[in-house]
Amino acid sequence: MKLRTLMSLLACTAIAGSASAAVSVFDFDGNYNASAGPAVMSEFGPSMGTFGTDTIAGQNSGVFNFSGAAPKTQGLLVTHGAPPNGGGSYVNQFTLGYDIKWPDVGGYSSLLQTGIADTSDGDLFLHNGGFGISSNYQGSIAANNWYRLMFVFDLKPTGSDSMLYKYVDGAQVGSQKLSAGADGRWSLDPSFLLFGDEDGESKAGSISSFYFNDQALTADSVAAFGRANAGGFLGGDTAVPEPATLSLLALGVIPALRRRKTAR
Repeated sequence: MKLRTLMSLLACTAIAGSASAAVSVFDFDGNYNASAGPAVMSEFGPSMGTFGTDTIAGQNSGVFNFSGAAPKTQGLLVTHGAPPNGGGSYVNQFTLGYDIKWPDVGGYSSLLQTGIADTSDGDLFLHNGGFGISSNYQGSIAANNWYRLMFVFDLKPTGSDSMLYKYVDGAQVGSQKLSAGADGRWSLDPSFLLFGDEDGESKAGSISSFYFNDQALTADSVAAFGRANAGGFLGGDTAVPEPATLSLLALGVIPALRRRKTAR
């Protein structure tokens, strides 16, 4: 099991009087069980990998070694347990975190598919070492290295000011305006897929920890999570988020089902 500090565990406790939030962490210690929070993870379609161990920042960690997801048939299904937000009927403000590595960072590899039928294009990609969507890729990572990637989605009702912010190891590497607003392409159904893509733009890799928060975290809050480490997003040598971030960690409820997203 991954090591966790007392303060990190306390950070996953609901704080009285805080805004409603649904924060979940998965550590892949031989299973898909959540280490914290209400979310549930399972395979979408046939199994796409195996559990194992790897060394991250000098310490042993549980990991999930995944193959590239087959078109329309594979991925990791996350049912997040978050209520609607951002002025819409679905989850429009959220943060995703990945402790992850790939043996090959060239080409395209999906990180997020918001359409759980997996019949449309993925919604966030690794592309030649950078990250983004719609021909806007920023950042630079190398093959066979562990990184902590965090992505903050802030979708606005008008759509014109909807933003995606991108971070590698706590440092912002870019941002981009998104072409759809609240309840559009990047908003979340009650479930979403990791690594799925309708035409197989998905590469093999390893993931050690996954983080979901139904809040658009600030740059300072993301920076506090630091780099990938064997403790995952809950502990180890991870910096504990500041009190303003901790106050967001109350649990939410499952939202209503919604319409199918539009493809790009």
